[in-house]
This record gives sequence, structure tokens and C-alpha cells, in this order.
Amino acid sequence: MTARRVAWGLLVALLCLGIAVATGLGGWQLIIKSRPAPEPVADRAAVRQQVINVVRTNLPTVMSYTPDISEADLGPRTALLTGKFLTEYQKAMRDSVIPQARQTRITSIATVVRAGVDSVSEDKARVLAFVNTTATKGDQSPSQSQNAVLVGLTNVHGSWLMESFEPKGAP
Repeated sequence: MTARRVAWGLLVALLCLGIAVATGLGGWQLIIKSRPAPEPVADRAAVRQQVINVVRTNLPTVMSYTPDISEADLGPRTALLTGKFLTEYQKAMRDSVIPQARQTRITSIATVVRAGVDSVSEDKARVLAFVNTTATKGDQSPSQSQNAVLVGLTNVHGSWLMESFEPKGAP
């Protein structure tokens, strides 16, 4: 009979322990679920405006050039870029844009007319920018073009840097 009492005592103890664990988990879930969820980054107007301002300010710097451009001028431009786009930009500027701008005396001035956030998270953003470009070759009259560009940004140590550049054609 003592073995039976020990078994029943053990069963009662296990049931009490199970109830205590279930009550503790339920209370913990109640506390966790009753906290308000943090506001999604995409809903933060300040973050959205910040990435738009970065594109409005930095995209014209990256896209504009004059016949006097040199490799020394790339430093401030490349400080705005990161990743694969940085490497591609440096190569294109050195191999194509700088020599052609000097040889044909081309001045290209880019202006962001409009920009809007496509997506944003804590460390990544995509901004669609509408860009007007005025190109002047020597003494000829300027030609204008309009383009849409999807700019990918990444947050590096608190600064938004351009990591991709995808032309989307005319708006």
C-alpha cells in the first residue's frame, strides 16, 4: 500500500507542477501580448523623410559632372556610395564618364524633381526618384531628359548610403 501512496503522491505533485508551469506561461504571455507593438519603421514619417532627403541631396551629386571633372573629384561622390554600386560607379567614372566628358566637353546637371519611398526598414530603403538631366556639349544648346530611378539605400553606422541604382525609364 505504501507504493500506491507514493505513486499517488508523485502524480499529485506532477499535476501541481504542471498547473504551476501552465499558469506561469499564461501570465508571461499575458504580459508580453499586452505590450503595444513598436511602430513599424515604414510608418515613421521622420525615417521616410530622411531617406527622401538623402536621395534628393546625393543623387544629383553622383549623377552630375562637368568637363573639368577629375579622379580627385570622386572622393566626395564615392563617400555617398557603398557595396557593389560603389565599385561599379568608380569603374564607370574612370573608364568612361571622365574621359568622355573631357574629350567632348559635356556638362551634365541632374536635378531630383520628385522622390518617394518604395520601401523602408531599419537598415534598408528603396526610393523612387524622378530626375531631370540637362546635358550641354561644348557650345551647343542643352538637351534635357527625364528619368525615373530606383535607388537602394543601406544604413551604415547611422548614415544612409546608396547601394544600388536602377534606371526605370521615362516617367
